[in-house]
Amino acid sequence: MAAHLPAEGYREIWADGPDALLVAALSPVGTAEPVPGGHRLSGTWPFVSAIDHADWGLLAAMTRTGDGPEPRLFAVPRAAWRTVDSWQNVGMAATGSNTVIVEDVLVPAARSVSRADLFAGRAAASAAACHAVPMQSTTMMFASPALGAAKGALASWTGHATSKIRAAAGRSGPPPAGMPAFHRISYDMLLTRSATEIDAAGLLLERASATADSGPGIGVPDTMRAWRDCAMATDLLVGVVNRLFRGVGTSGQSTANPVQRFWRDVNSVAGHQALQLESAAAAYARTVIED
Repeated sequence: MAAHLPAEGYREIWADGPDALLVAALSPVGTAEPVPGGHRLSGTWPFVSAIDHADWGLLAAMTRTGDGPEPRLFAVPRAAWRTVDSWQNVGMAATGSNTVIVEDVLVPAARSVSRADLFAGRAAASAAACHAVPMQSTTMMFASPALGAAKGALASWTGHATSKIRAAAGRSGPPPAGMPAFHRISYDMLLTRSATEIDAAGLLLERASATADSGPGIGVPDTMRAWRDCAMATDLLVGVVNRLFRGVGTSGQSTANPVQRFWRDVNSVAGHQALQLESAAAAYARTVIED
């Protein structure tokens, strides 16, 4: 994202080397007043992941142009903001997605880029193929953690189920009155279905990644298909972790068991605006069905 800035701007960000940690808030909830040489930026941005560790923030705000209102991104250094510890969510706790506040900070013109240019993949001063990719073609960066978490949930569930299967194999006689009999086939089916759906979601994300890697020239149909694939993959993974959470049983739902954490994280990831299946479906359908 920062590489879409004018050259003077991105050179400032990477003046000390390639390892500057950047975070972004793309919803234009701030305000930027045009002044000679740049803008004066103010605003409050919630849910900015990893902000406590960031060197630079890319914050979206509305500004005025001769053609009317325009959303833009503004790159500001760590010293320009303060944070509020507001991230108390049940899932994705480790992202530290706290609130950022900027109060009347001057941002030079070289550290600003149109949000429309960013989303369309129009870099101001870079000819690299990876900077000519529409933002909606890169939605897999939000969905990929859900894939990893679902794999982790399956591995944890498998370990838990294995111990129960072995315990049942060593038990003789009928189950106690009122308790269901142990059915190995239900474990086999849960494992098989979950593993297959995880693989299917992975294949969808691989295709979406290949679309983004194709560089310049990605058209609207391919972009919308990639977005659709990421949203659908995430929906599949939510189904997987919900099934595993139910299937792990009461003894496996302890806070000491990682299945519950994967379950919380994947459901939280799925709530991200970029992964809403309804929005992706509507956008994709418009490329297929003519009104």
